[in-house]
Amino acid sequence: MSILGLIKPVAAFFSFDSVSSDFLGSGSEFAFWIAVVATVSCGFWILQNFLSNRHGFLHPEPRQYEATSKQVYIKIREILDELAYNFGDRWHEVVADTVTNRIVADLRFTEEESDFDNRTHRVQRFLRLEANIKDDSAGRAVLKLDFNPRVEGMSFWACDRIISELMAAIETQLGRGSAASVQ
Repeated sequence: MSILGLIKPVAAFFSFDSVSSDFLGSGSEFAFWIAVVATVSCGFWILQNFLSNRHGFLHPEPRQYEATSKQVYIKIREILDELAYNFGDRWHEVVADTVTNRIVADLRFTEEESDFDNRTHRVQRFLRLEANIKDDSAGRAVLKLDFNPRVEGMSFWACDRIISELMAAIETQLGRGSAASVQ
């Protein structure tokens, strides 16, 4: 996917440059600028698409489960207590409010990352989870998750694996659930 993101604007540049050169004549500076505009617009479209997908991954749609909010709250806390990463790094619950059914948990861990000179550095990763659980009018639980990753180094997607594992663990324990509307 990332290779296609690099190839599409370059292909847009060369194709628009050749087509506009045919119509405006070879060596036309105007043809070059038409190709540049096409490349930039293609690049903006790809960037907007990437950012939209990224936002959807970090802030998934709320899910509705056939359980009460208290049951879902307990299950989420159990899942966070069970999961361990790398060398025993675990989730630390910052807020576990039983009145509002809100959980805020942090995960901090260290990974090794290689730079362009093939030197290995230790870098910090930090991931914050905010889970809000509400009951809908039918008494079913609505779970809204929000993730906020912060990473050192160049690997901006370093926490994606952990987010995917946590989402899979929730799906295993609670089921797929159904899409819920935001209230």
